Amino acid sequence: MKQGRKKKGWLSKSEYRYIYGKKVPRLCVELIAFTKRPANKTMKASGIMVVKREIPPRKGYWHVPGVTILKGEAVQAALLRCAREELGVKLRQNVKRGLLSTFLGYWEYPKKDGFGQAVSLVFASEVERHLRGKELQNESSIPKEEVRVVNELPKPFISSQRRMLRSLWSSRRDSSHI
Repeated sequence: MKQGRKKKGWLSKSEYRYIYGKKVPRLCVELIAFTKRPANKTMKASGIMVVKREIPPRKGYWHVPGVTILKGEAVQAALLRCAREELGVKLRQNVKRGLLSTFLGYWEYPKKDGFGQAVSLVFASEVERHLRGKELQNESSIPKEEVRVVNELPKPFISSQRRMLRSLWSSRRDSSHI
């Protein structure tokens, strides 16, 4: 992308700060992506995928991936974009039913946890496969070593997300290790 130009549907930094910092909360989706097979030799065979933040706030902290829903974007499309851009994976889908995901609930992040207030719709979905070659060109925004499949949350992990996982994921499965 040429310098000074922004992706269609994206706000400039000043627009973003003004709208989400002073006017309205952000509506986001967060993805608890679980995998049953390893992406590469360094990843565990199964678990949930986490990402290390490369930008403030909480730079260097691990978290479950999430994205802001763009204007006109369907929730399912935002989930697929999140999986593709942040994890480099394709989620399991069914021809008749579409994306196979489970809505776990919503989570409200306090203003102090980041920039402005955010409300997230939290989904769990199984990874179908990892993207390769041309599928990854200009898609994955995070180096692969910054994505892990884990059975226990690494440290440091964003504390509000740890609480979110305990609250929403615990009713679905044993989360004593979270």
